[in-house]
Amino acid sequence: MEADIEKYIKSIEGYSREQLLEECAVLKRQYTNLHVQVIEQRKAETEMSKEYQRISEKVKDQQKQIAELQQKLDCMCAQNDLLLRHRFGSHNEKISALSSEESDLQDPLSEDAVPEDNVVSFEEASRRRQETKNVKNAFGSSRCKETPTHRDFSNLPHRNTFSFDINELNRRFGEGNWQIIGWHKKELLHRITVSYYVEVRHSPVIKDMRTGTLAAMPMPDVFFSRSSATSSVVAGIMYDLTVKALPYYRQEMDMANHGLTLPRQDMANWVIRFAESHLRPVFEYLHYLLCQNSYSQCDESWLQVLHEDGRKATTKSYVWAHTTGELDTVPPIVVFSYEKTRGTDHLRRFYANFEGVLTSDSYISYSVFADESNGAVVSTACFMHARRRFFEALMVIKTSKLTDEQYEALPEVIAIRKIASLYAVEGKFRDMSPEERLTGRQQEEKSLVDDFYTFLRTQDLTSPLLSEKMRDAIQYSLNHEKELCRFLEDGRIPIDNGYCENAIRLYAQGRRNWLFCNTPSGADAKMIIYSLVETARRNKANPLLYLTYLLENVPEYLDLPVHNPRMDELLPWSQKYKDYEADQVNSIIDAVIPQSQDKPYYKPNLTPVPLPVESVS
Repeated sequence: MEADIEKYIKSIEGYSREQLLEECAVLKRQYTNLHVQVIEQRKAETEMSKEYQRISEKVKDQQKQIAELQQKLDCMCAQNDLLLRHRFGSHNEKISALSSEESDLQDPLSEDAVPEDNVVSFEEASRRRQETKNVKNAFGSSRCKETPTHRDFSNLPHRNTFSFDINELNRRFGEGNWQIIGWHKKELLHRITVSYYVEVRHSPVIKDMRTGTLAAMPMPDVFFSRSSATSSVVAGIMYDLTVKALPYYRQEMDMANHGLTLPRQDMANWVIRFAESHLRPVFEYLHYLLCQNSYSQCDESWLQVLHEDGRKATTKSYVWAHTTGELDTVPPIVVFSYEKTRGTDHLRRFYANFEGVLTSDSYISYSVFADESNGAVVSTACFMHARRRFFEALMVIKTSKLTDEQYEALPEVIAIRKIASLYAVEGKFRDMSPEERLTGRQQEEKSLVDDFYTFLRTQDLTSPLLSEKMRDAIQYSLNHEKELCRFLEDGRIPIDNGYCENAIRLYAQGRRNWLFCNTPSGADAKMIIYSLVETARRNKANPLLYLTYLLENVPEYLDLPVHNPRMDELLPWSQKYKDYEADQVNSIIDAVIPQSQDKPYYKPNLTPVPLPVESVS
């Protein structure tokens, strides 16, 4: 640069004053232009810097949005996998249900689905059956019902019949040439075909010969005045509606097959009327007995009622289920209740006089109700719900390419295994007394629960290796640790709320068929019937005969004071009902098959008569 300056000075040494002034003017103009360019460049650099800052912040915001969207996408994919498996996959919650073959579950109705040509070997099938058996044993199958492997007729009435034709035996062997030395026996199962008939009942019209006045004698044993309904028909409609889950229109078609035309509107009106007039007193008495007990379980499910005041037809209502405990020594009681909302007000009304322990899921209304009771109600949680969250977290993981060691090292699998070991020990205490069960839990289960929570606390919830479902499962168990562990303090408290959830199953199956209730009165009637039917089933009573028994006998008890001890005679475990059921079963069988026949007696001729030669040949 210095060399250029010296060269420029030498070039202007011979310039005159005017030339130097002109040269200075040129340089000044060049300097001014350069100065303006520099200022513009600096402005452009400033704008570029600001734009870069804005772009950087925008990139950061977009990266944040991408991360959030990716998290939502992962959650949506996991939710889609759960829904797809719930619709097309296995519904059980055993680890064996998550086999590698089902890891990429597809819609079987999809045209792009890959056909399954794999054939499982005999050894592999045996191994899977053994694994399923081991898992079932690990979870304690004391409450699970095994699939029956043989026919059982022991609970059915038996009638003896004897195939014995003297004329045929004489023709075949010759009269006096044969004797009975024994009998072959074979059990044949028969079904009595259900049908309808009309009883035309007549009562005399009397004329008083002294005064000439007429008098009509009352009809004896009329079920309901000015109605053709009988207890057997109304009970049958209620039974088909609840136990068989048949909507009214299907019952209407079935009756038409038997030659009976009975509109579904009449059926609905009968159900509502008789549930309110004949069954509600027993329903309320069951509610009273349930609240007198010191332990209860509770759960809820949805219901759609079309015509509710001030609400749209699509608005969801709710059904609350309340039961006694599966470990209780009192007879099982199940009470359903229809409510418009899922709020805590229902618990306040239903358990107004209740003091004791209430087992449920983690819905907030239960904890709010327990807090408001000032210690009168203690809320306990359900380990089955806790385990279900870990199972769902495991379901969204693609485990098909994992080795056995990698699979067993998954925190989801470890958590499920620890809960499985807890259930395995709990299954051993099922038939013990509450005191013995409490002792066993303190000795064997408390350490397992402590180990389970120690494992959960060692998990880093911020780790990217944990899925959102797994974080939710861990947080759920930690948040409800106090309620989940209360079963270790009382031998009456079960480990989960499965007993109440199973009570809702019959209602859920019916709802899948009849879909909705038309009016709130119809919803109330259904809940009354479901309560009585499920209570009867839990007490090994015949629901159809029990409903018939109530419709026939409740009117005799309507004048009794509320909660009168005589109401016990209307309960399914009462001796009066058991005698009624036995008499009804025997009378139905006797109407089709006579009482057991005596074995035929035949005394043969002691001197055999030889058969003709042609008969011998």
